Amino acid sequence: MTSSRTFLEADVRLGRLTLRSASTDRLAARRRIERALDRVDWCPPGFRTAALLIVRCVMVDPTRTAVDSVAFAACVQARMSQAVRAARRPWAHIDADNAPAVVFWDETELVACLVRDWLRGWVAERWWWRSVLWNLSVQEWLRRHVLPRGESLVSALSLLAASSDAVGWMRELDDAEAELAISSIVRAYALPGLEPSIPTPPRPPLSHDRSEIHEIQKSSRILETQFALERLSRTVPEARAPGLGAPQRRLLTLALVLTRAPAWARSAEFAAAWELLDHTDPAPHIRATTITSKVRRNETPQHGSITPTPDAATVGESTAHVPLPSDEREKTPAPTVGVPGAVQLACSSPHSALPSQPVVDSLTRATEAAPPSISRASAEPVAEDVLPTAATEFGGLFYLLNAALALGLYGDFTAPRASNLALSPWNWLALVGRSWFGAGFESDPLWNVFASLAGRSADEPPDHEFAAPTTWVIDQAWLEPWGRASPLQYRTTPTRLRVLHPAGFVLFDVLRDRHSPPLAQARQLCRTYSSLHDAAIAHPTRTTRSDRGRSGTARWMEWLLPYLEARLARSLGVEPDAMPALVCRHDAKVVWSLASVDVYLSLAALPLVIRIAGLDRDPGWIPAAGRAIAFHFE
Repeated sequence: MTSSRTFLEADVRLGRLTLRSASTDRLAARRRIERALDRVDWCPPGFRTAALLIVRCVMVDPTRTAVDSVAFAACVQARMSQAVRAARRPWAHIDADNAPAVVFWDETELVACLVRDWLRGWVAERWWWRSVLWNLSVQEWLRRHVLPRGESLVSALSLLAASSDAVGWMRELDDAEAELAISSIVRAYALPGLEPSIPTPPRPPLSHDRSEIHEIQKSSRILETQFALERLSRTVPEARAPGLGAPQRRLLTLALVLTRAPAWARSAEFAAAWELLDHTDPAPHIRATTITSKVRRNETPQHGSITPTPDAATVGESTAHVPLPSDEREKTPAPTVGVPGAVQLACSSPHSALPSQPVVDSLTRATEAAPPSISRASAEPVAEDVLPTAATEFGGLFYLLNAALALGLYGDFTAPRASNLALSPWNWLALVGRSWFGAGFESDPLWNVFASLAGRSADEPPDHEFAAPTTWVIDQAWLEPWGRASPLQYRTTPTRLRVLHPAGFVLFDVLRDRHSPPLAQARQLCRTYSSLHDAAIAHPTRTTRSDRGRSGTARWMEWLLPYLEARLARSLGVEPDAMPALVCRHDAKVVWSLASVDVYLSLAALPLVIRIAGLDRDPGWIPAAGRAIAFHFE
C-alpha cells in the first residue's frame, strides 16, 4: 500500500489484494471487500502528512473479520500502525531492505533515493521501488513525474549534490529532458528573467564624443559579469564536472543556486551570469564581446542562451577571456544550512563515486554491479532520523504569508508568473517580526529558522542583498476596503513629499517637484485614484523629518508596516496596537525540509477572527519561498 499526494494517482493505492473465500460469487465478494475497505482510515495516528509510507504486505485473519466490516477496518488499521512502528527510512537506515514498510519524509526524499539507487544498480534489490515504478523504467518515471515539477526537482538535486549523484543524474539526461527541467524550474519558482531571451538588433554606433563613456560602461559591465561568474563558480563547483552537456550544466547550476543562494538566484546579476556561461567548455568563462557584439545574420541561437558572434569592426581587440577557477582548486561545498539528511560518501574525490558507463534503465537489468569505486557500506546514507524542528512563541508570523499573497507582494501556485517582491518571503517575515517585537523576536528560535529557510547565515541581516524601493506609490487596489477617503494630509521635507491616509498609512512618498507647490503635486498624485480623486487635502501640521541617515529598508518598512497593521486591524475588527500580538504570538512547532514547512499550532488557542479572516488557510507552494507551507492544528 502506498500513500502519496502527487506522484501517484491517489492518496492511497493498493498494489494487489488477495481474498480467500468459499463463495463462488466473485462480484459479491468484491463489493463486500470494497465496502470494508471504505471504513479503513489509512493514515496512522501521528503520521506526518507530507510523508510517503509504503507497506509491503498487510494480512488480515478472515475468521475474525469475514462478517463484520468494522472489525475488518480495525484489524487493518492495527496492522498499519504496527507497520509504521517497524518502518525504516531508506535515506537514513542501512537495514531498510528487510523492513516490512519504508517511509520517506516527503516526495523530495523519495526522488533522491530512487536516483541514488538507480545510479548504483540497486533498484531491483529494493522491493518498494516496484510499488512506485510499476511497469515504467526509472528514466521514464522520472521523465513523467519529476522533470515537469520544478519544485521537487530542485530539492532532490540539492539532496543528491552532497554525494555527487546530482552530477551523475545530469549525465543521464538528454538535452530535451534537461530543457524540459529548466522550463519547469523557471515556471515553478517564477523566474521569468531566466526564460530564453530574444536577440535584439545591434545598436547604432555612438557619436565620437560619447565613445569614451561607452567604453567605461562596457568595462564596468564586463567586470560585474566577471564577478558574477566567479561567484557562480564558487556556489556551484559541480557545474564544471566533466561529461556535462550545455543544458545539463545550466540545469544543475540553476537548481543548486536556488537552494544555496535563493535571493541571488532572483537577481539580474545571476541572470546575466547564467546566460553568459560558455556551455561548450567544462570550465565556464566569460566572453566580454557577448555584451556589445552583433548577432550573425541567419544564425539561430541555442535555446536558453545567446552567444552572438563578435564583429571585429565593433569590438576590435577588446575580446577577453576570464577563466574560472579549475576543478583542482575547488572543493565540494558543505551542505546547505538547515538541509536534513545530507549524504556523505567515503570517496577520495568528488566525482570518484560516479559510474563511467551509461546507467541501466529497466528493472530487469538493474541488478548490474555498481562501479568498483562504490562499496555498499560506504555509499549508504548517513542522515538524521528526524527533520529539523524548532519551537517558537511567534508561530502566527506564518499567517502573514497569506496576507502577503492577498496583497500581491508574492504570487502563489495559482499565479506562477506574478511579480514578486525582490525579497525572500522568509526575510520579509523576519523584518516584520523584528519591527513588531524587537529583541524578543531576535532571541526566539524562529529568527534562525527564517535565516535557514532564506539561505543566509544567522549573522546576516534579513535585508542582505535587498535593494529597497526609493519611492512609495500605493497600489489602488489596496485602498478598496476604505472606499473614498478624506481628508488627506501631506508633509514635506526639502526633497520629498509624503501624502497620508486618514487611517495613518502612507499613500505617496516621492521626490518633490521643484516646479510645483507641494499641495498642487499632492492633488495631482491623488487625481489618478478614483477613491482619492476629490479628496480634501489638509495643510501640514508639521514638517516630516528628513530621511537622511536611515537605510532604504528602514524607510520602506515605515511605508509598508502601517498599511499592513491598518489592513489587518480592519479585517480582524481590533485596534492596530493590539493586532501584532493577536496575530503573531502563538506557540507553535515548526518542522521544515527542502520542499516544505509544516507549522503545528493549538486549535484551542486559535482566535476565531483569524479563522474568519482566512489567515489560517494553507498557503501551499509559494514560488518565491521555494517551499510549500501548511498549517496543522492539534
